[in-house]
Amino acid sequence: MPGWGFDGRIITLADPPRSWIFPDFFLDPDSVPKMLLDHLRRRKIPRVQLVGWSMGGNLALDFARSYPERIAGLHLLSVRRHWPAMEIEAIRAALDADPQSFMSSFYRKCFLGDKARYQLFVKQLQEEYLGALDLSVLHRGLDYLENPRAVVPVSNPVGEVFCLHGGKDIIAPVEEMLLVEGAQRQVYGQAGHTFFLGKDMVFPWQVRKNFIRRRFSRAAGTYDSYAGVQKELARRLADALPAAGNFETVLEIGCGTGNFTEALRAQYPAADIVAVDFSEKMLQVAREKLAGTENLHFVCEDGERFLAGGKKSFDLIASNATLQWFDDLDGAFFHARRLLSPTGCFRATIFGPRTLAELARGLQCVSDGAIRIPAGSFPDADHLYQTLRKHFTTVRIEPWQLLKEYGSIHDLLIPLARTGTTGWHAAGSPRLTREMLQQLDQWFLAEYGSHRVTYQAFILRCEP
Repeated sequence: MPGWGFDGRIITLADPPRSWIFPDFFLDPDSVPKMLLDHLRRRKIPRVQLVGWSMGGNLALDFARSYPERIAGLHLLSVRRHWPAMEIEAIRAALDADPQSFMSSFYRKCFLGDKARYQLFVKQLQEEYLGALDLSVLHRGLDYLENPRAVVPVSNPVGEVFCLHGGKDIIAPVEEMLLVEGAQRQVYGQAGHTFFLGKDMVFPWQVRKNFIRRRFSRAAGTYDSYAGVQKELARRLADALPAAGNFETVLEIGCGTGNFTEALRAQYPAADIVAVDFSEKMLQVAREKLAGTENLHFVCEDGERFLAGGKKSFDLIASNATLQWFDDLDGAFFHARRLLSPTGCFRATIFGPRTLAELARGLQCVSDGAIRIPAGSFPDADHLYQTLRKHFTTVRIEPWQLLKEYGSIHDLLIPLARTGTTGWHAAGSPRLTREMLQQLDQWFLAEYGSHRVTYQAFILRCEP
């Protein structure tokens, strides 16, 4: 959600580029809520990480308060708590007197402290922006900004809320930074209004990915003993693999401890296989398991980053039980298609949103909605199909489901911890207490008569 006087293409100037969903027009505050809600409905996106910059941050916050069920996380960048009426009036007068001169000056101030990005903006966007100025939209934006904003809460079920700000921001001075109750705040000391474009910028969801990596790394030694569901999915995915044919190059994303890698080697004994995982400890287990295997190369890197930066072509790209952890599935599918050879194919399994649905309900009851599991934000079949069809000519999605019973609530929860699949929990988020565990145990027995949960997944078969 871009700021006043900008459209969403400002994010394309970031280093490295970020493949977010953004509007390519100036935002009109009067139409934003309906526009965004309609967009999410059309694309069948149930929940999003919503990022709002400057005025866009106010709009994002308003949307989150109106539609909290749509928000997986809220990130407010360079948002000012209140714009004084006298300052707004001065902006109005200068804007009306000479729109292009005022906006040129405003753009320069926004980029103070980032000369390289400002030069890129002038080269790529400024002329088009100045030629498309709509004074009525800009004035409605000023009307919107003039409304005072105090400390405001964001209620459940909104996910994590972050307020991020540049310490040298002259458009929205840091001492006037918007305060949101319960939000995590961070100030980037020497940065200005466009701090989020810098190459050193680490966003909360990147912190999330690092957290997930640590969970998997800690579980490397116990993963194989508890990953029965993932191994069953690997067998299903192996059955979906094409015959060996002329497959000479194979890429596996998220190889973990190498269980599906073994199936790939068995299916394509002569192929050159690249197996990628973001956990070095998981890869150590895989290397030991497949020691001495020829033409097998393990790479320790985030799967999304590897796909985005890849230049080599592959005849097969495959992934087992990994894609649900990705931040940008659309971008990952785009790059997977880009890296496929003309006669190649893509095969994957991915967990769906009904995974552990019973556990999600139980946790909601015993924690008053404070504790949630990551599966709630996993994509459903419709969203997967619509996203894959943007990039692949042939798309087939086979649903898979398993109902599994455990002897106790402890037996149900231990495999999640021992496989590292408990997901992301921010600092300060609530944890299960002993009392909650007892309540959860009783809830399962009262609701189902046992400790049973559903695992939902989809087997993806795609061709270019």
